[in-house]
Amino acid sequence: MIKNNNFSSADPKNFSKYIFMLKSFSKRLRDDYEVIYESICKDPYNIMFASARLRNCKDLALLAVMQSGFCLEYVGRTLKNDKDVVKVAIREYPWLLKHASKRLQNDPSINFHARRYLK
Repeated sequence: MIKNNNFSSADPKNFSKYIFMLKSFSKRLRDDYEVIYESICKDPYNIMFASARLRNCKDLALLAVMQSGFCLEYVGRTLKNDKDVVKVAIREYPWLLKHASKRLQNDPSINFHARRYLK
């Protein structure tokens, strides 16, 4: 089914068992929304292998950080400055705020939110 790191079919269902190979996918597949969406559903850390454009896609970032806040480290720079994404990421582990933008690290509402989860 896989030939030269490309699929013979564009059907996302065909690649679900090959998610572990995502890091070796072509640039085209790393920039394919459906491929990345399905791979993040299988393992949120696959966001690190997505193209820069898709790492800055808010719904993909939320999908990843909802499964594991640790994925905040791998989302795009724009989304490390997004309050919604950061709030979801720090829900379980407030200290993950260190992966947010400096602006949000110093934001009083985000800090209040982080302290709330320390209890």
